[in-house]
Amino acid sequence: MKKYQFDLSHPYLLHRSKETPYFFFFAAFVSFAVGLTSRDISLFGIVLSLTLMVVGINKLKRKDKIMRIDKQGITTEEKGTIHWNRIKRCFYISFPTTQWQPKSFLEIVLKNDEHISILLNEYSCNGRK
Repeated sequence: MKKYQFDLSHPYLLHRSKETPYFFFFAAFVSFAVGLTSRDISLFGIVLSLTLMVVGINKLKRKDKIMRIDKQGITTEEKGTIHWNRIKRCFYISFPTTQWQPKSFLEIVLKNDEHISILLNEYSCNGRK
């Protein structure tokens, strides 16, 4: 296992990624165009495009979640602050899925052997996933 040391002189801020909604908008545009040009699936393409637009708008409007890693510990909105003196170790784990991207998690093991998992696919740092 490779160990990395964080430079905690400045906090790391990870924001919720905004890349996902644009895929839905593109897919909605394509399905709308196919629905207008094809007789066989015209109604299905238009209904699918409207559904994808609603999903994309909902994902775009969702509140920004911030994960902060600093001298105090790891802070998320769901879990609160997990202080470094309670953490035994942290590691990154990735699972292949049927989607295009694998599911990536930050696994935190506390000193009482409690495990906390944070899904990292929703976050980005400096505009990169």
